[in-house]
Amino acid sequence: MGLILLFAMVARAADEQCVAWSDAGALTDADVDAPESSGVAASTLEDGLYYTMNDAGGAATLLMFDDAGTFRGEQLVEGATNTDWEDLATGPCPAAVDAASCIYIADIGDNDGTRDTITLWVVPESTETIVDAVACPLAFPDGPRDAETLLVAPAGTDGAGTVRIVSKESDGEAKVFKRAGLTCGDTADALALEAEVQLDGPATGGAMTASAVVLRTLSSAWIWQDCVFTAETWNAAPEPLDLGSDPQGEAIAVTADGGFITTSESSPFRFRLIPCAETGAPKCAQCGCSARGAEGVGYAPLVLGVLLLRRRRR
Repeated sequence: MGLILLFAMVARAADEQCVAWSDAGALTDADVDAPESSGVAASTLEDGLYYTMNDAGGAATLLMFDDAGTFRGEQLVEGATNTDWEDLATGPCPAAVDAASCIYIADIGDNDGTRDTITLWVVPESTETIVDAVACPLAFPDGPRDAETLLVAPAGTDGAGTVRIVSKESDGEAKVFKRAGLTCGDTADALALEAEVQLDGPATGGAMTASAVVLRTLSSAWIWQDCVFTAETWNAAPEPLDLGSDPQGEAIAVTADGGFITTSESSPFRFRLIPCAETGAPKCAQCGCSARGAEGVGYAPLVLGVLLLRRRRR
């Protein structure tokens, strides 16, 4: 079976009830290997284009799709292996990659706590069918630990290209580790502990803008907002983002309009778009969606859709 798009429209303001969702039809496509989407990233080259991938043991490939639910093809990540891919991000390239923008693939999963080093596979951002990967090994300061969240500081910000890895802790007390200036050499770059934050469950994904960072868990997401993001931003209490019913929620990214796209690791693959509501201004420009407006007025997300990808077996 090809791609089936079930498009839902659910509007919700501060005191309004959800309206019924409506079917917008279906579309079909060629064979697609339905991923357990462990990460998602928004393209910086084309608004409404996204990348995702399979997690542990999957092929070293990225899948591209757009916000209309159209499958846009696969990218073979030449030179990379998928030990346990857990998150994706786009951002400025490290010095080892000569390109305007890069995709960072976080090969950082470690359920058994046995990996002395983890790897960021970095590729030039493009829509080509084959891209060459550069390996950027990293090491935690206190030994192996499981992680599923990658944050990359966007272009035009202080510390652009700085990477952060957020650990996955069973009690939700996530640790944020930071590395500025990836060397992508034979020796692993050392990560440094930047902050510890409390979530409502293990961190499964995240995203970063110039003025905000969002971490998601299986059922919700939490946003830290500051007009200039610094290490002290972590000290503030995060704001909740209602993701609705999303079994085995896994990944989240910021869309071109400052909203979010989130995916589930359950099969078949599903995604949901959450644009910023028209009511209630965020704390500052480009902060992304917020539960608090400029005057404390709350609002909830507008849920746009669910994509179902199924594999048609030959």
